[in-house]
Amino acid sequence: MGIEGTAVNRTVDPATNADGVRVFWMPGCSSCVKVKEFLKKLGVPYESVNVLTDPSAEADLQAMGAMGFPVVSRGKTFVCAQSLDDVSKFLGRDVKFERLSPTELMDRWFYFSDIALEMVDRIPQEHLQALPIPNRNRTFHGLSYHIFQVPEAFLENAENGEEHFDKYFDSPPPDDVTTSAHVRAYGDRITARLRRHWASLPDKSFGWTVKTFYGIQPSHHFLERSVWHMAQHIRQLQVVLDSYSAALNRRIDETKYKGLPMPEGVWE
Repeated sequence: MGIEGTAVNRTVDPATNADGVRVFWMPGCSSCVKVKEFLKKLGVPYESVNVLTDPSAEADLQAMGAMGFPVVSRGKTFVCAQSLDDVSKFLGRDVKFERLSPTELMDRWFYFSDIALEMVDRIPQEHLQALPIPNRNRTFHGLSYHIFQVPEAFLENAENGEEHFDKYFDSPPPDDVTTSAHVRAYGDRITARLRRHWASLPDKSFGWTVKTFYGIQPSHHFLERSVWHMAQHIRQLQVVLDSYSAALNRRIDETKYKGLPMPEGVWE
């Protein structure tokens, strides 16, 4: 990963962080926002390390053997923070999580996908290269494309066993995807594929495990994370569209967030 900038962003009170817990994160990252809020609610003090502005962050991550972020570390040990269950165990906390059923999660996912497709149609083309995320080099265009990379990554894992699906999250739009119409076409293809996958799935219990780049996970947990991951980025997209006073056919029904571990914050 490349580290940009020279300003240091490490916020910590050493007197209250006796365990030496650190969180490596970047602005706009959905899991980053969530894990910081999660630790705060647990009353766990931590050192906040913005990987985009801290010049030693990359070296620190490499020294631990961490290949991405968000990461929660303590000393030389760390856990990938995509799973709050794993973070809880790492910190020695017994946290119980309640999850929506797989059927309800898929219903939410189709709702969010349809909303996202509508919003992509409303993106002002003159602002495609704007940088809406504070201190991060992800364009408005890149954000809209990334929304549909989330279900594509899920499908590549589910259908092809792709463990390192994070490569989809890190990839910018291809050179031939230059307009929102191109993003819409991509989103239509991925959404149709997701619907076919669900319709053809003989066992809809999600009672099995899957291999991911952050370890073996219950498929139900992975499904939930994929749904709220996409939902959080659609929420960001709506915020950016509002900043340009774009006319939306409909807004996100926030009751659809209920039961999902959505972050309270939008960007950080």
